[in-house]
Amino acid sequence: MRQLVTFLLLIGAVAAYTTGFGPLFFGAPLVGYVLVAMGLILEVAVWRRALHPVRR
Repeated sequence: MRQLVTFLLLIGAVAAYTTGFGPLFFGAPLVGYVLVAMGLILEVAVWRRALHPVRR
């Protein structure tokens, strides 16, 4: 289950990056900055989940 959530976070990060670059360069930079920042935050969450083991 942990791997599934990590994979879904990665998919969300990629989606945020790809939808953010269009407005960032062509028209609405504020929306683009927000989407790219959201993608960056999701990517950091993916790397933290992937590199740190579960503590029980």
